[in-house]
Amino acid sequence: MAASCYKCGQNGANYRRTVQTGYAQTYYYNSKRNTSSTRTYFGVRSICEGCAYSHDKSKAIRFLLIQILILVGLTYLLIH
Repeated sequence: MAASCYKCGQNGANYRRTVQTGYAQTYYYNSKRNTSSTRTYFGVRSICEGCAYSHDKSKAIRFLLIQILILVGLTYLLIH
């Protein structure tokens, strides 16, 4: 039996990726202050080729944006 994609449900999930599997948000209330806590859960799951492509593409774009922000920040610090 072929595995189904964790994201879209399509059969033939031959790629393994670390994907977000859930999250939890908790609020704490007391007389002095209110706080909240958010946890995100990740796990390795089987996904199809299309979902693996979009997953890898979004990770690459995120990495590129972080590199650009670091470069802009360093340039700003060197100029001023």
